[in-house]
Amino acid sequence: MGIHRPEWLEQVEGVLETLNEGVIVSDEDARILSVNSRFEGMIGMPRAEIVGKEAYHFYTPEEADVIAREKARGMRQGHNPFEFVLPKKDGSRLLVCCD
Repeated sequence: MGIHRPEWLEQVEGVLETLNEGVIVSDEDARILSVNSRFEGMIGMPRAEIVGKEAYHFYTPEEADVIAREKARGMRQGHNPFEFVLPKKDGSRLLVCCD
């Protein structure tokens, strides 16, 4: 079963590729729909290993809880920048800021 890719995503993927920041797009169920090549480079993992997975799949339960809590706060407040880690293919973690 494939993932549903909204039409708007196909329209903006070219723009996302030109950005100098890593971008990940997920749906309301946290299923990863797309990443740009900058994101692939940041975590050392090809998009074929990322797209279609649930975003929290890459995190420990504790990390996933923190991220979910901060995302929920952002939805309530309209904005909530916070720092978290991106798991890399080699097992290390990269500190990033979500805005």
